[in-house]
Amino acid sequence: MAFFALLCVSGIPVVFVGHRIDKFGLDSVSIIVLSLSFPMIAELMYYVLATLPQRQLRQLGLTCPNCGVRLLGFNAEVVARGLCRCCGRQVLEFV
Repeated sequence: MAFFALLCVSGIPVVFVGHRIDKFGLDSVSIIVLSLSFPMIAELMYYVLATLPQRQLRQLGLTCPNCGVRLLGFNAEVVARGLCRCCGRQVLEFV
């Protein structure tokens, strides 16, 4: 959702520069706006995409609540004991 919001926001500098070029021609303000806005928006989009899997795993309860390590791909020993392989704290409750 945030990725698509940033994708929509990326059009704002284009519209601003388009109107500015129509009015004043290509000036230094237009160049500065373009050269600063697109890298910033691209970095934010990359951050959103890079942290998305970790957030989804946390929401699904597939990360250790203590240290945050992923619990996917754990071996049978971890399942048998119910302890995190990284910090050693209890992550599974046996009923």
